[in-house]
Amino acid sequence: MSEEEILTQDEKDTLLKGVSGESEGADATPGDGEVRPYDFKHPAHKLKAHLPLLEVANHRFAEAFSAELSTLLRQTIKVELSSFSMLKHEEYSHSLETGASINRVKLSPLPGTSLMCLDPSLIFTMVDRFFGGSGAMPESTPVRPFTDTERRLIDHAIDAAFKCLSEAWAAIFNINPEFVRAEIGQQVTSPANPAEVLVTSKFKVAFSKGDGEFHIAIPYSSIEPVKPLLRAMIDKPDEDDIEWTQRFGEMVLDATLDLRGVISETPINLKRLLEFREGEFIPLGQHQQATFYVENVPLFKAVVGASNGMISAKII
Repeated sequence: MSEEEILTQDEKDTLLKGVSGESEGADATPGDGEVRPYDFKHPAHKLKAHLPLLEVANHRFAEAFSAELSTLLRQTIKVELSSFSMLKHEEYSHSLETGASINRVKLSPLPGTSLMCLDPSLIFTMVDRFFGGSGAMPESTPVRPFTDTERRLIDHAIDAAFKCLSEAWAAIFNINPEFVRAEIGQQVTSPANPAEVLVTSKFKVAFSKGDGEFHIAIPYSSIEPVKPLLRAMIDKPDEDDIEWTQRFGEMVLDATLDLRGVISETPINLKRLLEFREGEFIPLGQHQQATFYVENVPLFKAVVGASNGMISAKII
């Protein structure tokens, strides 16, 4: 060490470790029986939770909600699960759009309260389509309180969601959804711990023109009592579990399939296609049979005709 050096290289290395927070054995994994550190403020394990039967219930809810909204608004509406994730309460509340309808609900007998939210696009499209509009969302909408008409449609949508959610959960656990209150503006009441994890299901609600999102956010702590039911391993059933077999069979039979039938096909060149104008007829030939497919698998043939004023097909 030269006369100008005050610290040795070993001493410098020791100080650098202290500044960076490094310590010997910091990366060591505790062995069996040893104490492992756990931060209760940030329950990261919940963010990776897997609840297979809750996902199944979400798909059943989407199917039932499609039918209820279609009946309510008297037009075809398709609801699909767009995302299913675990988010911290603070993160979820900050992700909500300005102008969303935020409704606090209770899923009795589960503890705590949950959220049902309709984004601004869904509210606008519901009202616009209900009164015969095109459903086209304006470029900008002012932030304002909901009108009486908007509030009534929101209430009807929430009531429909209550009915569908009860039915979707019936095979797992009986719940009775109850309305608590509508949050004012974007002021979502925060829990004591902002890091509380929400089981968040987001559904896309699609109209013929226009769409929006409907959310159901349930605190992870609320489903703790029924977590074993929601985490049931559906791929390893007990052969003697008659109830499980029956429930699984019902879910399989409830699966939604797209049935597609090709009535006729005709070749055409690009020039003729560009010449088409409104009111022109396209000759399709004299085909009277069609093949029907599910997932591109041919299932049966049918004779195409008319019944009660609608194009129909009779299986042969």
